[in-house]
Amino acid sequence: MQETSLQQIFALVPATVSHYLTSGLPILLQTLHSMTDAQIQWPWGPDFEWCSALVIAHHPRLQGAFRSINGLKLPVQTSKDDEIENATYNGWLSEHFISFVITFSAEGIMIAARTNAPGSWHDSRQTHRRVVISHNIHASLPDSGP
Repeated sequence: MQETSLQQIFALVPATVSHYLTSGLPILLQTLHSMTDAQIQWPWGPDFEWCSALVIAHHPRLQGAFRSINGLKLPVQTSKDDEIENATYNGWLSEHFISFVITFSAEGIMIAARTNAPGSWHDSRQTHRRVVISHNIHASLPDSGP
């Protein structure tokens, strides 16, 4: 949300909005870091096996699967910097975007995210690193694992 919208909604002057955003965002970040339920983390051990079992229960041929990936393109304003403007421009959609790719466990819990990727990147390019990590984790599991 832009600062001007906050000013209009809450009838605040620009200096007040700027002050509370500057001082409030670090407090919010610190609070979220301290909350276990707010943490984005990869499943390990029994949690991993539980997520894999949930997927296999619905899709028996997907052995070892435990997650799904979803991408979102967020529109952004054009930048005065030519390099940033070029990176955020998506020629297919003729707009400027940043991409947000989220990985969900089989329980619907967010377990990984790739944020602020340039809009010119394809979703597969953004998730490549996550797929390599996933493959390495799966390869290190004992044979009896998912």
